[in-house]
Amino acid sequence: MRRLIIAAIVILSIAGCENLPPKMSEAKQAATGRWNSTRAEMVCAVAREQFRTGNLDVAATEARKALAMDEKCLQARLLLAKVMIEKGRNVAACAELEKALEHSPELPEAFYLLGVAQERADKLPESLEAYRRAYELDQSNLAPVCAIAEVLVRMGRTREAQLHDEVDLFELGGRLAMMAKEYDKAASYYQRALDVDVANRFYRERLGRAQYLAGMYAEAVDTLESFLRDPYGREPSPWVHATLGDCYMAMSKPSHARQAYQHAADKLKSSAAIRASLAKAILAERQYARAAVTAKEALVMDTQCLDAALVLGYALLLDGQANVAVRELTAAAADHPEDSTLWCLLGRAYDAAGDREKAVKCYTTALRADPTNALARELLDGMTSKELSRK
Repeated sequence: MRRLIIAAIVILSIAGCENLPPKMSEAKQAATGRWNSTRAEMVCAVAREQFRTGNLDVAATEARKALAMDEKCLQARLLLAKVMIEKGRNVAACAELEKALEHSPELPEAFYLLGVAQERADKLPESLEAYRRAYELDQSNLAPVCAIAEVLVRMGRTREAQLHDEVDLFELGGRLAMMAKEYDKAASYYQRALDVDVANRFYRERLGRAQYLAGMYAEAVDTLESFLRDPYGREPSPWVHATLGDCYMAMSKPSHARQAYQHAADKLKSSAAIRASLAKAILAERQYARAAVTAKEALVMDTQCLDAALVLGYALLLDGQANVAVRELTAAAADHPEDSTLWCLLGRAYDAAGDREKAVKCYTTALRADPTNALARELLDGMTSKELSRK
């Protein structure tokens, strides 16, 4: 606010400063330019809000006001182009976007909007080039990826779009969506890639993984099971079996999960993570002693495997070996002092062993490690209620 007041004072004093030295006049011009730029940004914000609510004519008027104050206000020019595209004035939109690119030749949004305007004006080769340039400048934006495929189809290059560009773009779109953790979108892209190239094993595997991460467990099982039924007998990656196991665990089918994890563990004998997942499935089948043995095998492979330590402690606890569980979980807590779940489990082991004081300390430690841990709060409140009822 203070900067705005000072700039305003500078503008108001312009009329009486015509005879100032050249250096002072340049400073005055610079201050005026900064003030105009600030005003243009404020007016542009109003224009954006009008555009968002569908008041296109008002948005265009405000955008033009901003440009009158500062012709280099790129957001105002882009907004004006958007209004023109919405109103079907695509040639005028192209002109505005070309002006924007004169000031900022590496602006991906301007190239994308230019592609949209050119496509709607039936300038397909030009729009194809604009979309490609937009993607080159910003590979995190998937909109140009789909737009390129659509333009290729409109240009009559259907076979090229389907058999080359389209499938590559869908695969790329899936990869980028996975990186952005937009798993449902990734699944959609990989499905479209697979629809074009049904024999592609990589697309099928990635589709299954994306479906699992998107919570589409039944669909992922269908995809991965079909992957395993390879007509040429080719061996799948161990991680296909592991992901299949993850799906079955999410669907509360531990027996199926155990079989899938066992296949993965047989193929990747040195993976503590897969061995820990196998132990988790066995635990869910209520085979506590066997789960503890399998978890110990995982810890031999990697002494820092937290999942294995948790499964081991829980299996021992459920098997009635509370004191042994305390010993194992105490050792694990020394290696993972910030894991609140581990402290909760250790507290339960202490409680089962009859040491309620240490159980309370563990639950308190769990809450310090993660104040949002609802389980730790519930366990601690439960211990407090028990103590009050005794009194």
